[in-house]
Amino acid sequence: MVTKFDLWFIENHGAATPETSAKRGDSMRYVGGKSRGMKGLFGVLADAYSPGMRYVEPFMGGGAAFRQAMSALKPTQAACGDYSEDLMLLWGAVRDGYAGPETMTKARYQALKNAEPSPERTAAGFGLSFSGKWFGGYLGDDGTVFERPNNPPMVQRPLKALREDFAKMRPLLQQATLFCGPYWEGQPGKGDLVYCDPPYANTTGYDAVGSFDSSRFWDWADRASKRGARVFVSEYSAPSHWTTVWSATKVSSMRTLNGVDSRTVECLFTREP
Repeated sequence: MVTKFDLWFIENHGAATPETSAKRGDSMRYVGGKSRGMKGLFGVLADAYSPGMRYVEPFMGGGAAFRQAMSALKPTQAACGDYSEDLMLLWGAVRDGYAGPETMTKARYQALKNAEPSPERTAAGFGLSFSGKWFGGYLGDDGTVFERPNNPPMVQRPLKALREDFAKMRPLLQQATLFCGPYWEGQPGKGDLVYCDPPYANTTGYDAVGSFDSSRFWDWADRASKRGARVFVSEYSAPSHWTTVWSATKVSSMRTLNGVDSRTVECLFTREP
């Protein structure tokens, strides 16, 4: 069956095939992504999930949470998407056979920053950028050697890792209904398990999609819960009527100016419908 996402995707990108469309850790680099240390979080979701429920994820981002949730829950129904046109063009293309870029020169990387949205642009902007920040710095092509003081040189192979991730994502994407649009257009309710990993309040914004209104988001999450959906939200803090059901201390890969590791406590919140 051709879905609304399929029609949007074909209109904006064309029908992708392996011929026409050609890591960090376990997923594409993406700022704020859930690629490490989140096993306990998805264990909580698995405990709340019942067979027949629909899994809903409106902040799909770099796909790390999507991949872990699909593996942990094994839902028969899933609706997942993102507001970013770049991201959903990429995931739609990966679903349909796009394998990822085979090479990425610095000149091509810089040119893509101001190009029209495309799967290649997203792969470069997030997956081939430092810390997964939108065009936050050119990682280098496969085989690039980084000299490290007091350590042996390190050979980077970011394209190989990205292509391997896309291959693992493809069968999971084919099991889900994809959409491109803002979270507030969705109206989840009874029978839905919703996982949200929105841009966190008072943190680095997402240049690819603009600023984020956290108050509006929590109002939407409250309404979804009142309609009967089981809603779970990853954040550092939440309104007082939401309960912490899981937490973990994370160490940032970036140190503070005084040389101390930056540590944050990430929480998973829910409220009873």
